[in-house]
Amino acid sequence: IVTVCTDITRSKEAELALQVAYAELERLAMTDELTGVPNRRHFLAQLESERQRALRHRRQTSLAMLDLDHFKRVNDRHGHPAGDEVLKHFTELLRRHMRGEDVVGRLGGEEFALLMPETAPSGAQTVLERLRRELATARLDFIAPGFSYTFSAGVAGLSLVAPATCDHWIYEADQALYRAKTGGRDRTEFFQAQQ
Repeated sequence: IVTVCTDITRSKEAELALQVAYAELERLAMTDELTGVPNRRHFLAQLESERQRALRHRRQTSLAMLDLDHFKRVNDRHGHPAGDEVLKHFTELLRRHMRGEDVVGRLGGEEFALLMPETAPSGAQTVLERLRRELATARLDFIAPGFSYTFSAGVAGLSLVAPATCDHWIYEADQALYRAKTGGRDRTEFFQAQQ
C-alpha cells in the first residue's frame, strides 16, 4: 500500500484570497464609494430589471430623481469634507425611509434616484414629503453650526399603457425635477405629459 499526501493548504488559502478579492472588486464596481449605495451603472441595471418586472405583473412603479438644492454653495462655504458629510447624511436619511424593495442610487454629484416598486406617484410623494419634514428638523451642527439643506424631487410613474424605456422614464423624472428646481426648490413635482 502506497499513500501519497500533498499539503494543499497554501493552494486553498490562495483560492480563498482570490474569492475575497473578486467579491471586493465586484462590490466596488457596483457601489458608490462615498455613500455606499448603488452607483449609476448598478442602479440603472436594477431599474431595467424592475421595469420589466413591473410591466410583466402590471404593477405601478415610481421613479424619483432627487437633487440637493444649492449644493455648490455647501462646498464653497464649508469645504468639500462638509459636502461629503451632507451626501452621507442624505443617503442615510433615504435609507431610513426606504422599504426593503426600494432602491436608492447615486447617479453623480448631488443627484440621487429612488426606485419605488409597487408605488403610485402619490405614494412616492408621501415618502418624499416625510423625508422633507425630517430633514427640516434635523440637527446638522456636526457639519457646521446652524447648518441645514433641502432637496428637490421629480417623480414619474411607469406607464403600463405605453411603457417607456428606462432612458425615457429617467427623462420624465428629470423633467419633473427641473420643474421643481425652477418652481422654487425644496419641493416635489410630478411628470406631466405635454398635451
